[in-house]
Amino acid sequence: MHHDLMDPLVEGDPQPLRNWLVQQGVNAEELRELPRWNASTPPPRIPAARRSDGSGGRVAAAVGRALSLVGDEPGGAALLLVYVMHEVDTAWEISYHFGPLRDTLQGACEAAAPHSAPEGGPDAAAVRAVLAAMECLDAEILAENHLATGQLQSMAEAMERAAARVHDAAGWAAEFSADFPALGAYLSDFCREREVNCRAVVTAVGGVVRFFEEGTSLDRVTRALAEAEKSEALKHGSCRSELRAHRFSLESLNAKRHDNWLRIDHGRLVYVYPFAVRGCGAEELVEAVRNEAAHWTLGRVSLTAAAVHGSLDLDNFWDGSDSLNRRYEGAFIDLPDVVLGPLDGLPGIELGRVGAQVIFSELGNHYVRFETELINASPSELHWMMSCAAPEYGALRVSFEEAPTGSGRSGTVWSRLSELAVQLAEDVGSELRRQSGFGGARVVARSGLFQVLVGVNAASVASGPGRDGPWSEVRRPAELMDAVGFQVLGHEIESSVGSLVEWIRYLVDPDTRSSVGSTDGEALVRTANTVVSVSLGRADWVLSTWLTLAEFTVSLDALFAGWSDELARHYNRVKALQARTSHFVREQRLLDGELDAFSMELDVEKLQIHDFAVEVRSMISLIRSPSLVSSPAVAETLRNLLQKSEFQLRVDELSMKLDEVTRDQLAVMIEKLAVHRNGNQRAKLEVFLAVITAAGVAGLVQVLQAGFGAGPTALAWAVFSVAAIVMGACLFGFWTMRSGRRRG
Repeated sequence: MHHDLMDPLVEGDPQPLRNWLVQQGVNAEELRELPRWNASTPPPRIPAARRSDGSGGRVAAAVGRALSLVGDEPGGAALLLVYVMHEVDTAWEISYHFGPLRDTLQGACEAAAPHSAPEGGPDAAAVRAVLAAMECLDAEILAENHLATGQLQSMAEAMERAAARVHDAAGWAAEFSADFPALGAYLSDFCREREVNCRAVVTAVGGVVRFFEEGTSLDRVTRALAEAEKSEALKHGSCRSELRAHRFSLESLNAKRHDNWLRIDHGRLVYVYPFAVRGCGAEELVEAVRNEAAHWTLGRVSLTAAAVHGSLDLDNFWDGSDSLNRRYEGAFIDLPDVVLGPLDGLPGIELGRVGAQVIFSELGNHYVRFETELINASPSELHWMMSCAAPEYGALRVSFEEAPTGSGRSGTVWSRLSELAVQLAEDVGSELRRQSGFGGARVVARSGLFQVLVGVNAASVASGPGRDGPWSEVRRPAELMDAVGFQVLGHEIESSVGSLVEWIRYLVDPDTRSSVGSTDGEALVRTANTVVSVSLGRADWVLSTWLTLAEFTVSLDALFAGWSDELARHYNRVKALQARTSHFVREQRLLDGELDAFSMELDVEKLQIHDFAVEVRSMISLIRSPSLVSSPAVAETLRNLLQKSEFQLRVDELSMKLDEVTRDQLAVMIEKLAVHRNGNQRAKLEVFLAVITAAGVAGLVQVLQAGFGAGPTALAWAVFSVAAIVMGACLFGFWTMRSGRRRG
């Protein structure tokens, strides 16, 4: 029987095994969904929250229920665990959310531990073998997390553990192969493949570490990777492609061993996470921060008056305003430093530390801001520091620094900077609704809406990657851009890391570079999610000026996020009104009172969209205006930054969507309703006239004839009656005409 289940699985088809589990009464779909980040129903609204946090207990319960249904079948428990492991491995191919993957593996191991007792015979041996294979997979996933976070030594240690566990699994597989040959063969192949892969990666990591420390050649390491790729143990393309990716990167690295390598001697790194607040005016929000934020709690940190500042730290060039006296101003909140620690390390171990602020603008471009200083940063160090802004970045222990007792601060830990940023933004909305009287306030924040700013005012180059040098001072941006390592500064932050030192193969688009400032030591590099400002040989406050402008520019993403959210809400309301309009026109059953009420709804929506459009266009006009800043030179730099950020393209897209809602949808509805209303009025008039016609001229003549034959008094009453009828018809027609014009 096992051959029928395991042979298709070797080819990547789990369906026969899944069908067998279903026949035993197992909820196979529940098991399939355990490692998947988006399997909750319904998925949480914030993507960053679609991540399992310590759900091993839930997994253990689900796997335990399934084990109770298959435990009496020969090899049943092991087969169930193989299915779970396969689903984790499949989900890992497409997910950077390592939490649910590892929770599933660890929870399954916990549930299956009682089935692995030494006295359990071949069934228990099979379970032990699969559990060891699952522990190998767990260590491999952790190793990838370390790769993404730049912890190469920890990555090598994790892969060593993975190789050791899979070696143990192969030994246990030999114990039960006579009883369950198909399952034994499957696990033996799995173990050989994983061990070859893990050992090769350990060799590669060791070579990379020596390369960066001593400049050691990677020739031997790349040959070892090439040999591993050819191994017959590699049955699947995924392991072979991983080793190939590592080899390509190391060959590119080795080819540049004697080139000039870049080091950032001094600079600044700023992470910007824009967010919007709707349902509360920007100026009202800033006033609420100034007056009430001292009583707020953000990120489980209780604020104090000392943490809230009623004005922004701005350069003098922001001393501008337009004809409406609008200017860039606001308030900000200082938060404790944020500590970045290893995921599996002891609390207190630091990989990095960043300052934290929440910036509130009277223009509406709010953002969460983290900042750290760069000192003697190598390209690899700079790469992981820049990459940790992304939601796809590997998991860490992200927490506020230790607080004194009684501060009201909790030991809450996040797994990424992006998660903390979204949490802080969402907490702003919660506090506005809870304490500040803005019940309709809503925050628009996304973990993927981030920008990384790098300021460089001192750099050096040396021949080769070794740290000993000697180092030569970089005086021109061209020297910096020609050095190995500029790939990190000149390339956007990728959504994943697929190999060791992947940045060495990045291509830099020449169009991302431009001159800025007034000296030959200044330059600007703009990508999709980074801004690099180079100010070599300039005072630090000059660099600060350019970074402030860059911060303002990238924070405008908050405005577009808020506007898009508001437009989406209008769009949904208009679609609902559109459906009702079509229904009314089709059914022809709308009474006058209902018609008036519905017409009023359309008018209100039209006015709201009009006000929204005025708000958007007015703000865009201010941002483009040279009067926003006091210096013409700075205004020109701001204009260049806006151009490189594709500001105009986003404005055009927003305007097109706005026109679509107002002109193409709402206007058509109003026209349909007007036609329907006028049609109703014409119908009433036609009915009335038809009645007159039916009573008709003949009826009127009969009335008059009767009056003529009955004397003067009767004649007078007959004439009066006919006149009243005609007058009533005229008045009704006049009222219908005026009513139609007024409502149209």
